[in-house]
Amino acid sequence: MRPSRTVLDSTRWVRPDGGGGEEVPYWLRGYGDRGHVTGDARVLGDTRVDTALLDLTRRTHRYSADWTTGVPTLHNGNITQGFREPAQFSVLSADDNHRAAACRNYDAVMRQYGQFPGGGFVGDENARPGFGDPRQGFETWGIVEFMGSHELLTRLTGDAVWADRTEELAFNLLPVSLDQAGRVAHYVTSANSVQPDNAPKRRRQFQNGFAMPAYKPGIGDYRCCPHNYGPSAKSHRRLAGTSGWRPDSR
Repeated sequence: MRPSRTVLDSTRWVRPDGGGGEEVPYWLRGYGDRGHVTGDARVLGDTRVDTALLDLTRRTHRYSADWTTGVPTLHNGNITQGFREPAQFSVLSADDNHRAAACRNYDAVMRQYGQFPGGGFVGDENARPGFGDPRQGFETWGIVEFMGSHELLTRLTGDAVWADRTEELAFNLLPVSLDQAGRVAHYVTSANSVQPDNAPKRRRQFQNGFAMPAYKPGIGDYRCCPHNYGPSAKSHRRLAGTSGWRPDSR
């Protein structure tokens, strides 16, 4: 985290454009392993716990960007976190359209910008109409947040396609976005970038003017990425079955 940033600004858990902040009040209310994961309305309706945090969830949804009717922003990080927001809110709303909206958002982005190997989409800072060839890239922030969203949707929906999408990113894009020690990262990783050096790329290959393909620590130019290197794929790869059976934790 940069010293000049507050915790909320640096982590961007709750932002009007980013969406997806519902996990915070769910987690604080103790539903991380129950209602949030299973969508069990009986758990969320448990009157033994103060409902103020669920009211906060409703306000977060109401005053955030509208992800239920389409994709309101083309910013890489906001898409990878925000596309899932309606599905998270569906835990509380019990509205199937909210859950379906997350799939519509994903499909819309991938249809236009997802011709990109490894499970990501072309979005170096922002996805830009007309810039979708293999020279463009996918941010390290986006890789990790996309994985996080897919992990959450795996638990929320029980649909294994989200686990497959997590794995595709984890085995293809994430390893090449970091050095072998995991200490420095590319700002963006391109499918076809033959010279990922510490020099800005011209001809509008990337939106930002600094050297986005270089390996750097996230202190200077790579301002928002250092806290996003560590996805939790491993901790979410084991899920319980409906019979109560759990896979071996070893």
